Amino acid sequence: MSTTMNQDLLHKLGGDETQYPHALATQFPRIVERMISLWGTPELLVYLNGLLFDQRGDREGFPEAVAKDLFRLYGWVRNHQTEAMRHQAEAKLSHFDDVWETAEMQQGEKRSNGVTLTVETLVDAAQRGDIESIHKHLEAGLMVNAKLPDSNSTALLGAALYGHEHCIEALIRLGAAIEWPDAQGKRALHYAAASGSVDSVEVLLNAGASVDPVDNDGHTPLMLAVSAGKMRVVVRLLEAGASVNRQDAKERSPLHMAVNSKNARMIELLLSYDADKTLLDARGHTALELAMSSGDPKLAALF
Repeated sequence: MSTTMNQDLLHKLGGDETQYPHALATQFPRIVERMISLWGTPELLVYLNGLLFDQRGDREGFPEAVAKDLFRLYGWVRNHQTEAMRHQAEAKLSHFDDVWETAEMQQGEKRSNGVTLTVETLVDAAQRGDIESIHKHLEAGLMVNAKLPDSNSTALLGAALYGHEHCIEALIRLGAAIEWPDAQGKRALHYAAASGSVDSVEVLLNAGASVDPVDNDGHTPLMLAVSAGKMRVVVRLLEAGASVNRQDAKERSPLHMAVNSKNARMIELLLSYDADKTLLDARGHTALELAMSSGDPKLAALF
């Protein structure tokens, strides 16, 4: 089968035949050649946006199978670009934000075998870990990265919220964007870390998720895992290079959060990874000072 594929494109995709856009390559080979020429540059995402979203209102659009290939490629390219290239692309694509919103709203409701399928039911299926239902939604034409209008939650974020690692893995293979934030600025890794699912965290990290993204409050996945008392996740994130001394919008470090939770084992763990005991929060308190005022003398003794 691989002999009928464009070998240059297959190579760009790391040899992963499951990601190969058969419909696009067969029906629009010139588009594939143009993509190959732009590969490795921020302009590739700009080009894909120009294909996916009609700026003039006079384009007939692509056949459904081709459109699915384009959306899946967009997610794959975005997830595999370097951070610097993503920033460059985002700057060039900032004026597309309203176009994404319009396109996703148009994909807001489809029907399959007489059943109405919406973005809401797609996210709900992901929260339940129902991979079969997710496939039905996508086959009906909903986009894997469609967002709920109020929360901006996606299927991937829903699956991560409940730690459904197999569902997360399936969604990533289908082109889910692992770094897209919800309205709170949380990425999939935030939710997976808070859920306590080490396997979900592992899947996301292996897929290239940034280990230290920050939400609107300055919280990293590590901070959420510390606050939730998820020891195994904390160890995995620290081993992956998460910053033990990053501070949130209120200048609290993970160590401050462990003290606030009165979690002695977590405090010991963070200190073993060289957590800085001298960092001050927004009120000017170190973690040790918080421990001393906690009413639990055992906490202060850990320092």
